[in-house]
Order: sequence, then structure tokens, then C-alpha cells
Amino acid sequence: RAVASELAIDAEYLQESVFEPFVLGCIDRAQGSGLVVSGFKGVYSDVLQAWDDDARLAKALLNVCDYHCSNISDNRRGRYAEFTKPPFDLLPCELMLVNRLRKDTGRAPLEFSHPLTDTLGPIPGDASPQSHPVLGELRAAWERFWS
Repeated sequence: RAVASELAIDAEYLQESVFEPFVLGCIDRAQGSGLVVSGFKGVYSDVLQAWDDDARLAKALLNVCDYHCSNISDNRRGRYAEFTKPPFDLLPCELMLVNRLRKDTGRAPLEFSHPLTDTLGPIPGDASPQSHPVLGELRAAWERFWS
């Protein structure tokens, strides 16, 4: 079970963050922990609440795409914009996570159209470098950078 301990994630940062608690919540939700979703913020709360309803989940994920796009650049709203650094600005990692967890729990990946996803094409359920050409290129660039 994913747990945010004092040693793993700074508690103050976690209070300010929107994306990271969502990741932990998705993992807990996929593991069937019965996580209470009321503590999550905004569009990510909607995803966790709609987890078992494909139509509602697809709509919630479209809202996540809008949120992602609105947090690609620092818009001076007084908090850190989560997706300012490449490749995370144009890589819908939250959708990849949801589709991967759906696959791991025996469900089909959700596909829909949004400018964030239309550039990449369908978001694979396994989100591996072999499953999508862009992910393969990112993996190769990462390995070149660190070798």
C-alpha cells in the first residue's frame, strides 16, 4: 500500500501539492484499500470518485487533461505549476498511470480525444517504452543523458 511517510515526502510540500497525493491515491485505489477520497483536491478527486464508472472516469480524465494544460507554465497563481519541466509538460503521466492501473486490475484503457493526448495518440495500458514510440524515445534520451 502506498503511504506518504514523513521520511518519503515532506508533509508541508504534500499539503501544497495536488498531483503527488493523486498518484498515491490512485495506487491505493487500485489496490482496493478503500481510500477516502475527500482529502484530495479538484479534478484529481473526481478521478478517484469515478474510478469504477468508465463514463464518469473518462469525463474526469478530460478535466485532468485541461488541468494539466493549465499547469504547464507558471501562471503566477501563487503555487507551483506541476508540469513545467520537459518531458512532463507534454507527457500526460497521470493518464498513463490510470490506464496502467486499469490494465493491472483487468480493465481496458480509456481512450478519448484531447489536445494533450492527440499529439501522442492512444495512451497505452502498459505505459512502457515498448508500447509507445514517444516513451521509447524518452527512455533512450534518458539513458544517453545518464551514461
